[in-house]
Amino acid sequence: DFIHEHREKYFTQNDFEFVGLDVHKTSSPHPLALHVLERPMQKRLTARQNDINHYARVNDYRFSSEINWEVHHFEKFKFFEFHLLEYQRNKLAGNFDQDIRWVISDVTYTDGILMAREEHHLTVLVLDLVKEKTAFTVTKDNVRQLKALEKKARQDQKQPPVLDNLSQFLVDQPSYYIEGVGYQILIYRKERLLSANEIVELHDFAEKFIEVIPGSD
Repeated sequence: DFIHEHREKYFTQNDFEFVGLDVHKTSSPHPLALHVLERPMQKRLTARQNDINHYARVNDYRFSSEINWEVHHFEKFKFFEFHLLEYQRNKLAGNFDQDIRWVISDVTYTDGILMAREEHHLTVLVLDLVKEKTAFTVTKDNVRQLKALEKKARQDQKQPPVLDNLSQFLVDQPSYYIEGVGYQILIYRKERLLSANEIVELHDFAEKFIEVIPGSD
C-alpha cells in the first residue's frame, strides 16, 4: 500500500519500478507480506569454541557451534526425566576404534514452570555402542562410596576390597555420572559447561571407560 501511495503522490506522470525486491525475503507466505533484506552475519567463535575447534582439527574430529534442536534422544536417560530439554550446541564428534561413535555437546534444559523456569547448561558425552547393554546408572555418590571403602580399609590396615576391573577403574578416576540405556551411554562430570581442557579429560575418560565395560572384549 505504501508503494502504491508513493507512486500516486510523486510519480503521477511517469512510470517507475522498484528493483531488488527479488533478493528480499518475505516474513510470511502472504503475497503482501513484508520484504526484508537479510544481511549475512559474521560468525565469531568464543575463545572456548576456538579451543574446542582446534582440538577437533588436530584430532580429525568434527565440530559445529550451531544450535541443534534435535534433543529427543536424550529423553531416554533417567537424568533428563524431569527436565525440559531445549537444544544442544557446540557438538564435538568422533569415533573410538571406528566402531563406537561419541558426541560431546552443551545441552540446555530448563526446570520449573512458566515464569519460575530456570535455564541450565550441561556438557555431556554420549557413546553409541555396537552391542546393547543392560540399563545401569553409576552416580557420583556411588563412586565416592567405593573410594571411601577402599580408603577406610587402608587406614585400618586391612586388605582393601577386591574390586572388578570396572569398579577399580572408577575408584582410580575422577567421579563421573554414568548412565547406560540400550546402545547408548551418557557421561558427565559437572553440572555446568566444561572448559576446553575439561572436555578433553571427558573424552579421555570415555575412551578408557569403554575398555572396562563388561562384555566389551
